[in-house]
Amino acid sequence: MAIPKRKLRIRRGDTYTHQVTETQDDGSPANLTGATYLVQMRSDPDDTTYVAQFATTILNAATGQWKFSLTSTQTAGLEPGLYFYDVQKTHSDGFVQTLFEGEVIVDLDVSRA
Repeated sequence: MAIPKRKLRIRRGDTYTHQVTETQDDGSPANLTGATYLVQMRSDPDDTTYVAQFATTILNAATGQWKFSLTSTQTAGLEPGLYFYDVQKTHSDGFVQTLFEGEVIVDLDVSRA
C-alpha cells in the first residue's frame, strides 16, 4: 500500500502545529493508547541528520487525536526552502508504521524580533 503524501508549509519564526485525527478502516476513531510518534524533517530523505524533530502530543487517545509541532525558536533556525518529512507511529505492541510523508516548504518571514 502506498504511503499517503501530505505537503506542509511552515513560516520561519512562527509556531507550527499540525493536528491529526486517525481513524480505522471503517471510519471509527483509532485508539491511540500506548502509541508513540516520531516526526523528523530532513534536507534530503537520505541525510543521516535531521534538521528538526517535531514534538508530538496525544490529545485524546480514545478519539484518535494527536498533534505534532515546532516552536517558534525551532522554525526561526530553519533556512527557507524545501525539506522532507515523515510520520512514524509505534503501536502499543511495538509495530512500527509510516502513516504519511511529504515535502515541507519553509517560507521566509518578514517580521523578526
